[in-house]
Amino acid sequence: MRGLSSIRFRRLWQPVLGQESKPFAPFKDLAGDNMPLSVKVNTRKGSERILRAAFNFAKKFNRKKVTVVHKANVVRATDGLFLETAREVASDFPGYPDG
Repeated sequence: MRGLSSIRFRRLWQPVLGQESKPFAPFKDLAGDNMPLSVKVNTRKGSERILRAAFNFAKKFNRKKVTVVHKANVVRATDGLFLETAREVASDFPGYPDG
């Protein structure tokens, strides 16, 4: 680990269990290939798994801090849950800021 200033843990998308067949109202008159659709699935369990992995890695390799990157101000439901879970997990690691 010598010489590395940062390590990234990246949360990949979680599987989508269902698919919405109705178009979002503002786009109902657009042809299918012109309709923007974005679905993001985030669970507390999935968030906790990647966050614990990052904190445990930091602890094991004597890293001084863990930085959590999110978009909770824009994507309130999913990233808000991720940020909330990050704060909860951080409280289990008292040697780190916010912990």
